Amino acid sequence: MAQMINERASTSIECTIAEYKLLEDMNSVTAQRYDDMKQVASGVATKLSQLNQKCISRRLEEAATILDQYVTSLGSFLLHWKSDYCCSLH
Repeated sequence: MAQMINERASTSIECTIAEYKLLEDMNSVTAQRYDDMKQVASGVATKLSQLNQKCISRRLEEAATILDQYVTSLGSFLLHWKSDYCCSLH
């Protein structure tokens, strides 16, 4: 009888140890996956930052082009206006 109780207790303890070992292994795998996801997220954040910088740069270039076109057309307008104004004075 005592031997049966001892065997059941030993079996129960062994099962508990096996469950804790399984949980420990699962925690290790989960920690590794979180570390991998952290590295991927860091890479994505870096690429997103670079993409945002390129987008800002492109918008600035577009604004500069529009401003340059405006200045050019304004310069042409002023030249024509000046020549028309000077011709009307003579």
